Amino acid sequence: MNHLNARVAAFAVVWATMAWCAEPAPTPAPVPTPGATPDATPAPDVAAPKPGLHLIHATSGEDEYLGPYYNPSVDPANKLVYADDGRGSLWRWSLDDLTADPVCFAAPPPQEPGYRFPVAAPAGGLVAAFQAWRPDLPTARKRVAVSFLRPDGKRIAGGLPLFFTDGRYNGALSIAWKPGGELVAFYLTVGVDTPGLYVFRPSDKYWVRGGGTPATYGQPQGRLQWQPDGRSLSEATPGHLVLRGGANFVPYGKIDTAATLHTWLDGETLLLHDPDRGLVEVDISGAVKGTIGGWPGPLGGDGNATLAVVQGRRLAWIRALATDGAGRVDYGLYVAVLGAAAGNDVFRFTAHTGYAWGNAGPVWLPDKDALLVSVPPAPPPAPVSPTTPTPPLPH
Repeated sequence: MNHLNARVAAFAVVWATMAWCAEPAPTPAPVPTPGATPDATPAPDVAAPKPGLHLIHATSGEDEYLGPYYNPSVDPANKLVYADDGRGSLWRWSLDDLTADPVCFAAPPPQEPGYRFPVAAPAGGLVAAFQAWRPDLPTARKRVAVSFLRPDGKRIAGGLPLFFTDGRYNGALSIAWKPGGELVAFYLTVGVDTPGLYVFRPSDKYWVRGGGTPATYGQPQGRLQWQPDGRSLSEATPGHLVLRGGANFVPYGKIDTAATLHTWLDGETLLLHDPDRGLVEVDISGAVKGTIGGWPGPLGGDGNATLAVVQGRRLAWIRALATDGAGRVDYGLYVAVLGAAAGNDVFRFTAHTGYAWGNAGPVWLPDKDALLVSVPPAPPPAPVSPTTPTPPLPH
C-alpha cells in the first residue's frame, strides 16, 4: 500500500510540473456595435466582430475569423505566425494555411506566469515573449521577465534576470529585433530608475545596457525601431527622435520632433507620427519630404492610434473613430497609400479606451494583400445608476 501511495504521489508531482496548452476559451457571443460613426450618424445595428484574431483583406475588407487569439507576430523567414491566447500559451500557424487550426507552440512554464505578446525574430526562428508576475506581489511595480524561445518552443535557459517595469514598457512595441535576428533591443525599468535600453544576443546570452539618453531629451517613450539595414536603433523621446549606435548603443544623433511614434520606410526615410500634422515623411537629417493625413484619426490624440505598419508603399494603422464616453471606443483599421490624399477604414470593431496605445497594432502578411488584427473582448456597458422612484402624488 505504501508503495502504491508513493507511485501516486510521484505521478502527482510529475502532473503538477508539466506544462500544458489548454484549449482556447470559448468566444463570447457578439454584441451590437455601440457608438457613432465619424459623421455622427448612428452606427448600424450589426453584430460586432468576435474577440480574437481576424484576417482582414486590405482591399476588399473581407474578414476571416481565426479564433480567440491575440497580439499576432509574423516570422517571415520561416513563414509562421504566432499569437497568445490571453491565458499564458503561445500558438503557431503556417502562413500558407492560416485558416487551419493552430498548434500549441509554448505552454505556461510550471509555477510561473504564462507568456504574452510574442515577438518573432525576422530571421533565425527565435521568439521573444513577456512573462508578467502579479502586481500585488511585494513591490509596487509589476515584475516582468523577457523570455526567448527556440523554434521548438523550449526556452533559452539562463537568459535575462527579472526586472521591474511600468506598464507601457511591457509589450510588443517595446521589443525590437535587429533585421538579421541576432540582436534584440527592449526597454525595462529597474527598481526606481528611469527606463533603460537593453540589447541582448540570444546566441551566447550576452547583454548590455545602452548608453544613457541626455536628461534634456526627456524620458524615452518606450517604442523602439531598428534601421532596416540594422545600422542604428531609434527611439522616441518627448522632443526628439534619438539615433543610437556603436558597441554600447550610445546616442549619436537626433531629429527634433514632437512625434511619439515613428516608422522606418527605408534606410534613409522615416514617418514621424505627429499628433498635430499626421504622418510626416522626413529624411534622416530631419528634412520634411511630405505629410500623410488620416493619423491619428477623428478623435485626435496620439494615444488613439497605433503605430503605422508599412508594406511597400502602403500603410495601415488602427485609429479611434468614436466613443461613448464610458470607456467603449469604436476603432477602424485604416489603410492608405503613400502619396494618396486619403485612405479607408476597411474593418471596424469596438474595444476599450487605450487599446490603440497598447500592443495590438495590425500586422501585414508578407507578399499578401492582408493583415492580422486582434480584437479584445469588448468592455461591459457602463452600469446604469439606480433611480429612486418618484412617490405618487397625494389624492
